[in-house]
Amino acid sequence: MLNLAVIAFAVAMGQGTSSDEIVVHSLRPSRLLGRMAGVPGDKQVNIMQIVGSSKSLIPDGVHVTANDAAGTLTLVGPKLKVDQVKQYVALFDVKSRQINFDFGIASKLDKYSSTTHAELLNNASWSVRDAAASVEFTIQPRINADGTMTASISVGALPDCITMVFRAPAGSTTFLRLDAQGGYVTKKDGSEPTAEEWAKAAHFSQGKQDPEGDTPFAGLVFSIKLTPKK
Repeated sequence: MLNLAVIAFAVAMGQGTSSDEIVVHSLRPSRLLGRMAGVPGDKQVNIMQIVGSSKSLIPDGVHVTANDAAGTLTLVGPKLKVDQVKQYVALFDVKSRQINFDFGIASKLDKYSSTTHAELLNNASWSVRDAAASVEFTIQPRINADGTMTASISVGALPDCITMVFRAPAGSTTFLRLDAQGGYVTKKDGSEPTAEEWAKAAHFSQGKQDPEGDTPFAGLVFSIKLTPKK
């Protein structure tokens, strides 16, 4: 059902106004509308209503309302422009690629380890808080065209927080250490790095690598395996 604002908009537009309701299949309608409004795809911004302008893909004279509960968008405006917006919606209404994510935390000091499997969306953030290891972990993976994966990571153990970016072949396992001797080692076979391999560990491509002192992260090893889902 059209709300009063949309009805008033239609009346103001006069004759020749078209009103169409379309079903959104792969995204939350308000999030799809946010992307059409020019919000970057990695920003989870929801927009419930928008009036067309030159700054978005919604042309002047078109009013779009999102109904997340019904999974629909309602378009009101001149028929030719409404039809144009429907074509744009079809381009955005595409399911994001998924990534199989295998994640492990091992703490020698706490004599503790845990493993997690999740299916993540490409270029979307995922977070977990492990109370036993006193750590918070956030990852945003991206599938690259050359068969590699880029991972943007934030690891927090208050009051310290570390950010980093690494790139590795899809399906390989990357091990992270964040203490003073830290870095990352990527293994195709998934086996734990040896002391010699840790000694040659690569440094992170950006961000703060290790906090002052080893206390929050001493003895912690993270394992990360990212594989695009077929």
